[in-house]
Amino acid sequence: MKFSRLNTRISFVHKKNGKDPVSRENIEILETLFSCWAEIREQKLREKLSTAGTVLENSITFIIRYQQIKKATNHMHVLHNDELYEIKDILPNSQDKDLINVIAERVS
Repeated sequence: MKFSRLNTRISFVHKKNGKDPVSRENIEILETLFSCWAEIREQKLREKLSTAGTVLENSITFIIRYQQIKKATNHMHVLHNDELYEIKDILPNSQDKDLINVIAERVS
């Protein structure tokens, strides 16, 4: 695998409850767990047609290195270009142990 394709910085975040310091209201805070380099792979037309009406419709794939500071889980979210993505599935390459495919969908 060419790791030079991992050219985009993403962050794995966790949602937690907190208080707004000004209004003292309960708000949702995004806590950054770790950041890493990724390759972003959007769906091609053929994939869009085959995933229409499924969970993977309108999904995006982040390809990251296998070994990270923390293990990526489905309970985390991905933050990329100030957009939040919910992790739908994580597909590790258990044979080569070099890359992980993180399939996510944008949170609206």
